[in-house]
Amino acid sequence: MAKNLMRPIEMEVRRMRQKTVTRMQELQHFFGFSEVQFTAAIGCNGKSVAWKSEVQLTQETVHAISQLEQVHQILLSLLTSKGIKHWLHTQKAFLDGKTPVEAIVQGELNYVLEQLIRIEEGIHT
Repeated sequence: MAKNLMRPIEMEVRRMRQKTVTRMQELQHFFGFSEVQFTAAIGCNGKSVAWKSEVQLTQETVHAISQLEQVHQILLSLLTSKGIKHWLHTQKAFLDGKTPVEAIVQGELNYVLEQLIRIEEGIHT
């Protein structure tokens, strides 16, 4: 009986994992990250090219993906596609001359998100 119950649970876990991997690929594309940059952005440095199927979804990784989602949503609400690309890849004074993509890859995702929230709220950064 217990074995029969595990099959549907295992199938659901696989389905959820595939959905998460698909969303991670979408975020990677949205931000224009290379594989290496994306693994750094979500705290999985040093993973192989097949990292998406192997990555352990730790609390930290899930939190980073959630923050990338927030940045994604705010940018979509504020800018056009062209404006988003420009914003992500243009140096910012509030990031000490780094681009938001560079800052995120270097572990400053939370700071980028905080500054973007300030911009969204009309607070000059």
